[in-house]
Amino acid sequence: MDMITQYATRTMHYISRITHTQRLLTLSLVVVFGSLSFCQPSIGSTIELVLLKEVEIDNEMVYLGDITAEINGVTDASQRQALQSLKLKRAPLSGRPPITIDAVTIGTYLRSARSVLRKMALEPNQFKVDPSARVVVKRKVSHISVESLIQFAAGFLREGLNQRFEADYEIEAQTPISDFDLPHGVVRFSPRTLRDRFLTGDISTYVDILINEQKSKTVVLPFSVTLTMDVLVSRKAIGRHDPITIDDVNVEQRTLNRLRVPPLLLDELQNVRANRGISKGTLLTKELVQPIPKILSGSIVPIHVNLNGVSVITRGVVLSDGYVGQKINVINQRSRKKLAGIVTPEGAVQIIVLH
Repeated sequence: MDMITQYATRTMHYISRITHTQRLLTLSLVVVFGSLSFCQPSIGSTIELVLLKEVEIDNEMVYLGDITAEINGVTDASQRQALQSLKLKRAPLSGRPPITIDAVTIGTYLRSARSVLRKMALEPNQFKVDPSARVVVKRKVSHISVESLIQFAAGFLREGLNQRFEADYEIEAQTPISDFDLPHGVVRFSPRTLRDRFLTGDISTYVDILINEQKSKTVVLPFSVTLTMDVLVSRKAIGRHDPITIDDVNVEQRTLNRLRVPPLLLDELQNVRANRGISKGTLLTKELVQPIPKILSGSIVPIHVNLNGVSVITRGVVLSDGYVGQKINVINQRSRKKLAGIVTPEGAVQIIVLH
């Protein structure tokens, strides 16, 4: 400013000694010179941007503050904050290759943001970046390890199978998928209810992957399930409703790879009968047997009748098999009437009397 003032003083002194026209021309030069002096950036106004080498960001946009290690030449805090918040370009999508930003690219972004910079009293040509500098920008992601996903799904599958039939299952993953990335956030696995009703064989599990409690992806994980154990095999053909005892079966070790219904265990082979015809060599499962009823169809049993405080006991013929607590029909041997009653634990029928 001192140089400008001195120059202006000498010029005004000179003006007083020249003609009117010359005065106007000289004054115009003074104004133009003064304007140019104030519009040019000062010598110390260069802003140096020092770039990072590699960054991971969690935003949809890349900001200047994301890729710079230092912004030198800016002392005003609000101006520095505004520069750091300057948008450059869209960030790469999750799972996509990273992008590279170099000095030339930054120059292009700054020129396109000229109007924004001028609001900060800055110009694009004030910025300096090392020509060899470049920063690799990656999108921050949640890396999903298929191994951890398999362990989670296998544990869920094992728990579900043991709730139906407790055993030592061999579970092997058959999935061909590999690790993958999802948007960054808090990851949680949420299994779906098992669809397959088989205990062994090819069983698939469905797992929802939640990011910040929002479903991001569903993965299907197929497993091969086998079970090796001692099972009961019929030693002979067994007719429908025939009682089954330990003398009717063999104990064999088998590997089961297509089992839908739990096998019958040795300690369950008590007071049971076949609910259908069973051929020799058949694996006994729980769906092939049923408890022997307390009362069998055609048998003669006691009939208890309570009427007006008087208990009468007679006998009758049972018309169907009956379990304790079940309602069945009987024929009174004396009156030949058909009566309805409840099977008691003692093997009698308590007649239902309607008042």
